[in-house]
Amino acid sequence: MPDDIEEDQAQWTRVKRHFRKCADKIIKDAMYNARIAAVNYYYKKIKGQKMSKALGANEIYLTEEQYLESVVDWLSKDMEAWRWLAKRWASPEWIAESNKHRANRGTEGPGHRYGADGHLGTARRMVSI
Repeated sequence: MPDDIEEDQAQWTRVKRHFRKCADKIIKDAMYNARIAAVNYYYKKIKGQKMSKALGANEIYLTEEQYLESVVDWLSKDMEAWRWLAKRWASPEWIAESNKHRANRGTEGPGHRYGADGHLGTARRMVSI
C-alpha cells in the first residue's frame, strides 16, 4: 500500500507540473490576444478603419493613451491592471523585445517532425535499424 501512495504522489506532482506549464501558455496566449484585440478595437471604433490580425494588428503598437481608449471586455474591467498593461505594451523596452521575438519566430529550422513517438521513439527506431 505505501508504494501506491508514493506512486500517486509522484503522479500528482507530474500532473501539477504539466498543468502549470499549460496554464502559463494559456495566460501568455491570452495576453498576446488581448493586445491584438485592443489594437483592433482602437482602429475600428476610434479611427473607423478596418483592422484584424490578418491586416497586421499584431505588428501595430499603440501609445499608452491609445491602449487606454481601447476596450478588452474581460481585461479592462480591472482598470489598475489595464493601466499597467497599457503602460507596459507602449514601453520602448517591451516593443523592442516583442520585435526581437517576432524576428526570431520560424528561424529554428523545420520544427518538430517526429510524430507521436517524439525524440526518444525516433532515436530508438534509428538505433534498432
